Amino acid sequence: MVRIAAVFLAPLVVYALPSGSIGGTSRPIGTAQPVTIAMPDVVVTDLTVDDKCQVVAHFANKGTGSIPPEVVNLTLELSGIAKVMGYIPADKLRAPGSTFDYVASGTGKATPTAASQTVSLLATNPVMAEPNKSNNSFGKNLTCTAVPPGPDLALSITTNADCTKTLTLANIGDAAPDPSLWRAIPIIRRIDDIYFEEVQVSVLDPQQALAKPGGKVTWNEPAELRAYDHFEYQVRYGPYEKGDSKANNIASASVPASCKGTRPPVDVAVTEVRLAAGFTTCRFEAHVRNAGTTTLPPFSFAVQFSKGDKSLGQWGTLARTIAAPGAETWVMGPDVSDVTAVPLKAALAAPGLVQTRTDNDVAAASLACVNRRTISVQQINGGVVH
Repeated sequence: MVRIAAVFLAPLVVYALPSGSIGGTSRPIGTAQPVTIAMPDVVVTDLTVDDKCQVVAHFANKGTGSIPPEVVNLTLELSGIAKVMGYIPADKLRAPGSTFDYVASGTGKATPTAASQTVSLLATNPVMAEPNKSNNSFGKNLTCTAVPPGPDLALSITTNADCTKTLTLANIGDAAPDPSLWRAIPIIRRIDDIYFEEVQVSVLDPQQALAKPGGKVTWNEPAELRAYDHFEYQVRYGPYEKGDSKANNIASASVPASCKGTRPPVDVAVTEVRLAAGFTTCRFEAHVRNAGTTTLPPFSFAVQFSKGDKSLGQWGTLARTIAAPGAETWVMGPDVSDVTAVPLKAALAAPGLVQTRTDNDVAAASLACVNRRTISVQQINGGVVH
């Protein structure tokens, strides 16, 4: 449970003395009269959920004074069902007796069983004096059985009469997807265990039909992919969907026997490895080539880099960089700094890819990182790099 981190001061009491001698005993001084200075006292009064299952924190200024004008915002922290760092404009609670309800927007989540939630006010800048610090933090178990509104992206696949595939993406929820993520929602394509290029929802739906409940878009797989057997798709959308529904983000279909065809011959070769000199290290690179006689389908693949018996990891690329027969490119891998020759190897890593030959999937050589360029401090300061 997160606790308050603020510094609070006790009520300031000033004692006023009645007139009289303070230097002798001939006249009684009398009893000191306390004068209490008014101060604000911001209290967390309750935690509830609204009809969207969003957490609502209730605040009140139960003090005898106003929040000082130099305090602009009150910072709060929610932990538990909702995890939020937010703030309250101080004007909402500045006057004594004022109240304010803070709605943690976007935190809606159905919790049919009790779940812990805590809210705490944190320190203000400048520090605001209050007579009581124990009421700045509040915890409660919350439940919510309502289903908050939200988008619900559902995928489906249709096999057409010509054996092509049509992918349909529909928003069957009652709200729009998060607009800030619109250009970053991909559809993952896995065909016969080969990962093909992702399709971005923003490309499929430039008019944003999916922003409206009931909206849908369709996309057709290229006809040349009819020869493949099994198609799997997943729309990758991380935020909340209505009812936390993610099962319909996935769809798959197999090709009917009548649609079986001959796949185009594929031959991706790793032909060479090299170390490209850098400023302090060398970049391990692999040369790959379309050694086949046909255009490659739009799949993705990787190259596994190794030094001796040690794997240095995989670096990926897209087949479209070498789509045409005879096309070639360099795939950049990890940095290597060995100044004496070491055994280096690069191997094609494309699980599920069926090729006409596989004996050209690996290239190896013993190489050293030489002719590295170095930069001196003087060269950097002078703006000249050799």
